[in-house]
Amino acid sequence: MIHSLVSTGSAFFLAWLMVMAGVGKLCAPRDHAAHIDAHELLPAASGSVLVFPLALAEMAAGCTLLPESTRIAGAGASLLLLLIYSAAISINLWRGRVDIDCGCASVAYRLSGWLLLRNALLMLCCLAVIWMPADGTQKPFWLALPCSILLALSYNAGEFLLRRDDLLPDD
Repeated sequence: MIHSLVSTGSAFFLAWLMVMAGVGKLCAPRDHAAHIDAHELLPAASGSVLVFPLALAEMAAGCTLLPESTRIAGAGASLLLLLIYSAAISINLWRGRVDIDCGCASVAYRLSGWLLLRNALLMLCCLAVIWMPADGTQKPFWLALPCSILLALSYNAGEFLLRRDDLLPDD
C-alpha cells in the first residue's frame, strides 16, 4: 500500500511538473531557445530547433505518467530529461558560468548547486515510480492525490527559496 501511495503520488506530481515545464517552453519559445543557446553546449542557434521537441518531450513524459500502464515509461523519460538538464547545468557550473539562466521554467534561475539538488530530488521521484510500481488498486489514487499536492507545494516552496533574493530585496 505504501509503495503504491509513494509511486502514484510521485507520478502525479511529476506529471504536473513535466507538463507545466513543457507548456512554459511553448508559451515563450524564443526565451527558451535563448536559454538553450546560452549554455554553449551545442552549435549556435540550436535552441530554436530544440525548444519545440524538448517541450513536447516534457509534455509527453508528463502525460504518460498518468495512466498506470505507461507510468514507468513516463518516469524513465522524465528521468532522462532531468539527467540531460543536470548535465548541462553541471558542465556550465564546472566552467564557472553561473550568470546564465537554466531555462528550467517560466521564471529565471541562475545556475547553482541548488538546481542540481532540486533535480536530484526530482530524479528520486522518478526512481520511486520505476522501482515501486502501483499495485493497481484504486485506494492509492485518492490517497496519492493529497500526497502529490503536498509534493507540488513543497516544490513551489523550494522554488521560492531559490528566488528569495529576487523576490525579497533588502531595504
